[in-house]
Amino acid sequence: MDDRTRIAELEQQLAMLQARVEHIQRTDATPFLASVLAAVPAFITRLDADLCIKYMNRVSPGVSKADLIGAQLLDFVAPEYVETARSCIEGVMETGRPDSYRADGIPMNGRVGHYDVQVTPVSEPDGSLGALLITTDITDSRLGAEELAHSRQRLQVVVGATRMGLWSLDMKTRAMRWDARTFEIFGVTTTPEWADYVTDAVHPDDQARIRREQEGWLQKSRFVSTPHRIVRPNGDVRWVQMTASNHFDEEGTLARVVGGHLDVTEQRGLEDELRETQRREAVGALAGGVAHRFNNLLTAIIPSLEFLRDVVDAEHVPVVDDATHAGHRAAKLVRSLAAYAGTRRPTGGESHAVGPIVERAVDVFRRDLHEGVEVTVAIEDDVPPIGCDPGAIGLVVSNVLANTRQVLPSVPGPTLIRVEVRCLDGEVCITVEDDGRGYSEEEQRSIFQPFFAARRGRGEGGLGLATADAIVHEHRGTIEVESAEGRGTTMTIRLPVADAMAHDERPRTPVEASHADREHLRVLLVDDEELVRKVVLRTLRDAGHKVFAVDNDEDAKYVLTQHPDVDLLLLDQSTPTGTHSSFVAEVRERCPAARILYFTGHDVSREMAAEVDGVVQKPISRSSLLEAVTRAIDMPPVLADSAE
Repeated sequence: MDDRTRIAELEQQLAMLQARVEHIQRTDATPFLASVLAAVPAFITRLDADLCIKYMNRVSPGVSKADLIGAQLLDFVAPEYVETARSCIEGVMETGRPDSYRADGIPMNGRVGHYDVQVTPVSEPDGSLGALLITTDITDSRLGAEELAHSRQRLQVVVGATRMGLWSLDMKTRAMRWDARTFEIFGVTTTPEWADYVTDAVHPDDQARIRREQEGWLQKSRFVSTPHRIVRPNGDVRWVQMTASNHFDEEGTLARVVGGHLDVTEQRGLEDELRETQRREAVGALAGGVAHRFNNLLTAIIPSLEFLRDVVDAEHVPVVDDATHAGHRAAKLVRSLAAYAGTRRPTGGESHAVGPIVERAVDVFRRDLHEGVEVTVAIEDDVPPIGCDPGAIGLVVSNVLANTRQVLPSVPGPTLIRVEVRCLDGEVCITVEDDGRGYSEEEQRSIFQPFFAARRGRGEGGLGLATADAIVHEHRGTIEVESAEGRGTTMTIRLPVADAMAHDERPRTPVEASHADREHLRVLLVDDEELVRKVVLRTLRDAGHKVFAVDNDEDAKYVLTQHPDVDLLLLDQSTPTGTHSSFVAEVRERCPAARILYFTGHDVSREMAAEVDGVVQKPISRSSLLEAVTRAIDMPPVLADSAE
C-alpha cells in the first residue's frame, strides 16, 4: 500500500472519530451521568493501584477536591481502621471480587465520621485493576442507634426499678404482646384479648369504673388509668395502674398502643397505712378531748351513785349498783378508746413483774364466769420484769380473757381456760388458751379490728382486741392468734424484757411532814370542772378533811398564801390557766412538805409524773380516792428543782 492510500485511510478514520465525538457531545449521556453522580448521597471514589484517589463525585462541606485528588485514601482513615481498609481494598483488586468494610474517618471540621464502604474492582487502561469505593456516611444513623441503645438501657433501668410490665397492642390485628413482667403481674401464661381485659382480669368491684374509663382511653394521645384491682387465676388480688401512649398513622387512624402495667400493691398498702395513721391521729385528738370530758362526768357520776347507795332503800340498791356498774363500763370504754387511738403513753422505762398483773386480771375475770368454766394460771419461776404501764398490760390481759368468753360453748359445761406466763427467747410470753369453738381463717384476719365480735354475731363486741393490739404494739411487742373452728383458740402476747438500766426517778426529800393526823388533812383541789369539785369536796369532807376547791392556778396560789400549811394538792392537769411545771415548782418552794398529785383523765408522761408525788386517774370511786390521798401522805415528797 502506498503512502497516499495510507493517508486516505487515516483521514477517513479520523473523520469517523470526529463524527463519533460530535455525536457523543450532542447526546446528554455525559451530563446525565454527572448529574447522577452528583445526586447520589454516597461518596463515589476511584482509586488507582497505589490506593491514590483519582476521582470523587462529591466531598464534605468545607473540604476541597483539590486537597483529595492524588492523595492516599488511607491518610483520611482513622489509624485504628487503616489495616482493615487496606486489607479489604487490596483483596478486591487482587481477587476481582467486591467486598465491604466499616471505618471511622479522621476528624474533619471537628467531627469524626462513621462510614460504611462498598468496594468493587475497576479495570484501568493498562489492564490492571483499580478500585471503586461507594462510601455511605452512617454517622447520624450510628449516633441515632447509639442513642436508641442508651434509651433502651435507660428504659430497662426504669422498668427494672419500677418493675413495670410492658405491652403493645396492634389496632389492625388487635394482637397484644406482653413482656415477661406483665405475665408475672397478672399470674398468667397467655395474653388475653384487649376487649376482654376488664372481664377477665379486673376485680368485679372495679369493673364498672374501669369500663367507663376504657371508653376514653383510645381517644387520647396518652392515658393513665386509676389504680384498680386485678384477680389472678389463683385468687390473689393485686393493685395495678396502667399507662399507655396511642400512636396514629398519617391519616389520623389509631395504629398502635404501647403501654405498661405497674403493680402498686405495696404502695397501696403504704397509703392505707398512712390513712390509718392519719385516722388514728384524728381519732386520738378527738378521743383525748372526749376522754377528758367523759372522765370528768364519770368522776361526778360514779361517786355520786356511791353516795346514793348509802341512803336509798334496800329495794333500790340493785338499781344503783347497776348504774354504778354501767359507769365503770363506760370508764373502761373511754380507756379503750384512748388506747386504740394511740393516745396512751406506756411507761416503758419502769420495770414491773408480769405475774401479779396477770393474776389480778384473772381474778377479776373469774367473777363473771358461768358455772363449769375453770381458769388455770401457770407462772414460770424467775420470769424477768418488763418495761410497761402495768395498767395498760392488765387491760390487754383482761381484754384477751374477755374475748374467750365470746367463743365459749353456749351450753354450760366443763370448759377450761389456761393462762401461762414464761420467758422465751428474750421475751416474756403470756399465753391464753381455751377449748371453745375457735375462729375460721377469715375471722382470724380481722379479729383485731374494732367491733369484730359484734359484726360476727358473737356478742356485743367493742374495742377489746383492737385495744389490746394497739397497747401491745406501743410496748414494742406482738400479739398472735392461732385457732381453728371446733378446736379452740390460743392467743400469745410477746413483750420485750425490761432494759437493764437505772430508772430516772426524782430524789425525795426527808422533810418532816406537818400533818400529824392523817384523818384531818388540809387539801387544795384545783379543777376547772364544777361537778368534779363538788363530788371531791363532799368525799373528802365526809372523811374529815378540810378542803379548799378552786378552778385555776391563780386562785390556788392565793389559797397557798393564806394557808401555807396545806398537806396535799389535787391538781387537774388540764386547767385552762398556768403552766403546771412552773406551778408545781412554786408550790414546792412555798410548801415543801405538801404532797402533789395530778388528778386527771389524761395519760401522763413519765417526765410529768416525775414532777409530782403521784397520779390519780379519773374517773375514780370514793374509796379509791381516799386510798390515793392516804398513800400520797405516807410517802416523802419529791425534791423541788431548787433543791437539787
